Amino acid sequence: MRVMMSGGGTGGHIYPALTIVRAIQQQVESCEVLSVGTKQGLEFDIIPKEGFKIKGKRLSNVWLFDRVPPTYHPTQKPLDLVSRMVGQCSDDGIVYDPFSGSGTTLVAAELSKRKWIGSELKEEYCKVVEKRIS
Repeated sequence: MRVMMSGGGTGGHIYPALTIVRAIQQQVESCEVLSVGTKQGLEFDIIPKEGFKIKGKRLSNVWLFDRVPPTYHPTQKPLDLVSRMVGQCSDDGIVYDPFSGSGTTLVAAELSKRKWIGSELKEEYCKVVEKRIS
């Protein structure tokens, strides 16, 4: 199994991702882990110290997408944007979104025929994800 870990900028995203990846490694015998992030972010300091490989990927400076009105979640992202990120930052591995919200990342993964795992604390958003995926 190949797992791509993404979550940068703050330790509040990096450390939960590391915890989840370690849990997957305990359950899956041969698990290859790759982390992507920006070369300027905290992830380039933290992740190698934690024993994982990291790859910096510069996609481009500016991507223009229409803003999405918050239909399902107050910080909902455009599906086109997330689909582009999923397509350029992963291949046949599992897409994991530890803060799934309304599930846009999971919808993008589903549409690109990738396996996915999502987690969300609020039950109301879990129901939204289930509705969007089905």
